Amino acid sequence: MRATRLPSVLMLLTSLLCFGPAQYLKAQQSASLHPERQSSTESRRNRQLNADAYVRNETPARGESDSAGIHEVIDDKYKKRYQEWKDEFLSTEIGRAQWEVYSRHPHFALTITVARGNSHGAGSGKYKWNEKGELIAATITLGTVINEGFPSAIYYPVMNALESYESSQLLGGNVLAATKLAHEFGHVMKMANTSEAAYRLQLRLVPVYNKIFLSNGHNVNDPQLVELAQQMGGNP
Repeated sequence: MRATRLPSVLMLLTSLLCFGPAQYLKAQQSASLHPERQSSTESRRNRQLNADAYVRNETPARGESDSAGIHEVIDDKYKKRYQEWKDEFLSTEIGRAQWEVYSRHPHFALTITVARGNSHGAGSGKYKWNEKGELIAATITLGTVINEGFPSAIYYPVMNALESYESSQLLGGNVLAATKLAHEFGHVMKMANTSEAAYRLQLRLVPVYNKIFLSNGHNVNDPQLVELAQQMGGNP
């Protein structure tokens, strides 16, 4: 595999690992707006790490907007590095496709911000559903140095695998940052098929799941974990 193809492949794998191939396609189609509200051209176009470091973010982002589309709320001191991460993300086909979906979405507001406190990590949260149960808003919060720091292989095997490529100078830090951004886009896509009640249940049960997982030798077949996964609709 050529090195130039690696970022696209890694971002695709990162998204797939959020919920599997079938669910990924379903989520991508769901996130691609309501077909009856799109032109056929738009519809076709739109179909185109350590556990603690990547928790769902429930802190409101400054400048969040309820208007549809993507809202980039970036402090001046972070704009240059953010633009480099974004450019890397958009240099891949999957990055462009995901960005296109949300930038043109007429009923969904996605806020992207950079904040201190989780410098090497990223998170998604501040999800909002309307009275029909449709997801209408979310926030992706990026750490200030997401171009550095590899998450645990236990939770994030694809992103962790980047470390060997970076040490071999095959990939730069911006690829790591773009992969983390892709991972969060994947979470937002998954949430499009998750009810608010299910999400609240996940927030309550995921910490319990992780505690058992870390104490049982990482055995996902543990009966307690199997039962928790069934309640949550899948492994966290």
